[in-house]
Amino acid sequence: MGRGVFEDLGTEVACSSCGQDVHSPDIAPLSHPSASAREEGSQYSDNLDLTFQVRSGLSEDGNNMVFSPTEVMNSVIPILRPIRLPAQIAAHIEQHRQRLTAPLQTEMAEGEQPGGRGLRTMQIFATSEGRQFSPAVLFLGGVPINYTPEDRNQAIRDAIRNFIQDGFSRPSQLSTQELTFNANAAFGVFDVITFDGQWQIPMERQDRFVFSQQDGSRPLVPSIGYKHALIRYSRWSDNGSSYRAASDASGNSFWQMVELPYRLSENGQRFRMRMVLPPRRISPGQLTANIVRQLTQNLTERWVELSMPTFHTTSRHQLSAPRQSASILTALFQAQNFNPDAVIPRVSVESIDAWQSISFLTDIEGSQAAAVTSTEGQEAYAYYPDQISVTIDRPYTTLVVDSQDVVHIFADVYRPDTGS
Repeated sequence: MGRGVFEDLGTEVACSSCGQDVHSPDIAPLSHPSASAREEGSQYSDNLDLTFQVRSGLSEDGNNMVFSPTEVMNSVIPILRPIRLPAQIAAHIEQHRQRLTAPLQTEMAEGEQPGGRGLRTMQIFATSEGRQFSPAVLFLGGVPINYTPEDRNQAIRDAIRNFIQDGFSRPSQLSTQELTFNANAAFGVFDVITFDGQWQIPMERQDRFVFSQQDGSRPLVPSIGYKHALIRYSRWSDNGSSYRAASDASGNSFWQMVELPYRLSENGQRFRMRMVLPPRRISPGQLTANIVRQLTQNLTERWVELSMPTFHTTSRHQLSAPRQSASILTALFQAQNFNPDAVIPRVSVESIDAWQSISFLTDIEGSQAAAVTSTEGQEAYAYYPDQISVTIDRPYTTLVVDSQDVVHIFADVYRPDTGS
């Protein structure tokens, strides 16, 4: 489901390691180098192809953008046809289900105490009056909303608001646009996630620094970071150079990645933030899944001095009407992919309306995120030696991944700490 709209089911991509055309790393044989970018010990492939295909349909170069690729999947799985789906969609649905059953990484660092509530998810199933979801759908979990039309939207809003409020271990500044059940819809799925992570290595407040934005402005932004921390770092360029071969100590000619671990969450989950800084004068929009894989594969522990901005960004996306038509979203939200027997009495689905509203914040204590995705169906009739210094002083990309390298939150940040 994450490789785009392919007419040819045998579509191949260039291997990030050897340059030969092979199947995407998600489905490449384990013996092939294109499959080796998976983190050691990970049982399942990453979802980077899905992530970047969703991004291609939503992004506008120069504008902040955040979304949750896993929530896009969660919101549609219960109501897709069980058979006869397009091959790429069916394959990614199966991979997503496998990832959901992957064991959590629960090893604790020495002296570590759990902190933050981790990733939480909830689904709400809503139907028009006189209908209900089938037992097969409700078996997957979720909260059915069977109120009268007058009370239904209030019940949905209350359930979402209460779930989000319970998702954080400290007061939250996050807000998401409230989504309501369309009066013309026969059914709707509301998928809600919250993420609450606390830094494993405590951050320090730093002096404000100049952040070079794409429009040429250079505002002073709040800064946090480390003077001297042992974290994982990598750099890479398309000419094959890595850190060990780098002659440009400033990193201006390289893609760079720093990995910032969160504490083990209260519910036993392990997450990390991976920040990707592009070469100077290169937009984050030029980042690709293969570059992320190369950087991830090259991550090694280094002593790092880090300065990064705090940031708070909010987005609302119409998933069923992406900005770029050549997107996996265009293929996914086709009426024929949805199960007419998902509700009783059955419906003939004419169109699908899907939205995602998400807010993501990172500060000195850690990160918080809240997202709501709705999918509705309408009926047919209606100075240390060898220390690396990294300053995130220009637009960058950040990914929140779990212990299986699955991307749950993705953000391109062009203007930090704006809230929009």
